[in-house]
Formats: sequence, structure tokens, C-alpha cells
Amino acid sequence: MKKLLPVLLFTFIFLSCSKKDKAEEPIIVPTNELVGTTWERYLTKFPENNKDLYNYLSFKTASEVEFTSKLDKVELTTDPIIFPYTYDSKKVVYRGDGYNYTGTFAGDTLKVIGTAGILVYIKVK
Repeated sequence: MKKLLPVLLFTFIFLSCSKKDKAEEPIIVPTNELVGTTWERYLTKFPENNKDLYNYLSFKTASEVEFTSKLDKVELTTDPIIFPYTYDSKKVVYRGDGYNYTGTFAGDTLKVIGTAGILVYIKVK
């Protein structure tokens, strides 16, 4: 009986000190880090009114980008146009006017191959 008590005690301690369960890995929900960002491209200065023309791409949702043009970064020159897009962290492809525009990222610069050649946008937000 004297030998049984230490064996039971040792067994109880050994079982109670068992390896802790691993914490479950957190589930990572993929996000689209473009959502909420705005990119600006300077086009030209109009000599007749001395105003600068800019184009903007604003990523509104995970599948829609808004295109706008503004004079002196304030006045809208056209109504906003919404284009569908896809994004895979290395490139973005949006479709508009019957064309696919493909852009690649380098830091805060977005280079888009468009119908007018390479269009360079700078991240402003």
C-alpha cells in the first residue's frame, strides 16, 4: 500500500502536466489592400485656362475601380466611370472602353499599360 500511493501520485502528476494543446492558427481572411486607395496621374496643363489635368483611379471595392478626371485636382471634368478589375498583389487588370489595362506596382507607383502607352500613377491615399 505504501508503494501504491507514490505510484498513483506520480501518475497523477505526470498526467496533469501533459503537453498543452497547440493554439489554433488564426484564420487569415484574404484582403485586397487596394480598396480605399487612390492613384493620381498628371496629364497636361491647358494653356487657354492655365489649369492642370489629372486622372485618378480610386479602388472602391474588391472588384470596382472608379476613374475620374479633374482640373487642378478639384473640378471634375467628367462623371466618374466605374470599371471592373481583378488583382493578385503583383498586378491589377481593369477593363474599360473595350480594352484591358494591366498595371504593375513598385512601391507607391502604379504603371499601367494603356492605349496611350505606359501611364504612370502615384499613390495619393
